[in-house]
Amino acid sequence: MPTLVSLIAALSLAGAADPAPAGPAASTLRIVYTAEVRGNLLPCVCPTRPLGGLARRIGWVDSLRTASTVPTVVVDAGALLPGPAFYPLLAPEDLAGLRALHVEAAERIGYAAIVGEPAGPEEGSLPWLPPNRSRTVEVAGRSIRFVAVGEDVPFVAEEGLPASVGSADLTVLLCDGDLHLALRSAPLVKADVAVVSRGALYRSPLERGGTLFLGPGAEGKQVGAITVQFAGTGEFRLSQATLRPMDRAVPVPREWQRRVEETVLWLERRSPSGLAPAE
Repeated sequence: MPTLVSLIAALSLAGAADPAPAGPAASTLRIVYTAEVRGNLLPCVCPTRPLGGLARRIGWVDSLRTASTVPTVVVDAGALLPGPAFYPLLAPEDLAGLRALHVEAAERIGYAAIVGEPAGPEEGSLPWLPPNRSRTVEVAGRSIRFVAVGEDVPFVAEEGLPASVGSADLTVLLCDGDLHLALRSAPLVKADVAVVSRGALYRSPLERGGTLFLGPGAEGKQVGAITVQFAGTGEFRLSQATLRPMDRAVPVPREWQRRVEETVLWLERRSPSGLAPAE
């Protein structure tokens, strides 16, 4: 596990450009993170600053990838897709159609790890990561290890990951739970970074015990991103942190905006008021 040698606590809400990689591209890595999106499809009805929206999330991730050559991984800490608890007025077949749209959007975004499990075979294409499981991927020559934990299946040392899992250049804990669970779990897996769900909203990363804790909030109204730079000695530092509101300034792919609008009209015809999330 790398050692955190420096933390820039200032949070950029304007989405400043990433620094150019020093040396090989793999010396810099960007992590984009969401949690508890809950199948958010449209901006909220806030009168002064509408936030959220599926097309905006796609557009912002696209803009990050096209603005620089920094390798980017996207992760979600749980409750990404809509479920009956969030849309109780939708008929099961309509909810299935809405989930299918979000599955396709997640594939379009290119998530590397999503906490949870598929509800059906059509959702098996996503990189699901059940609680108490891990996955290691190679990104531009760097090994990134994702570990999932959830409140329904709490991580405990005796039932944790075996020592044979091995080391990685960076370990990211995805916590489908609150900060308390993340704080208890992070040392057990030697996490460098932890993404916290359950509505946790941190304007700046929290540093505790050598782990950076991130919280993007709920319903996809904000999407977070951090950029870390690796040193040759196995250390890394945080060079940038952004929690970006999904507002009108976010670029929107026209094709996905059209698909969202068509989906809303279809659902409103079939299930009036069904798109209103549960309070």
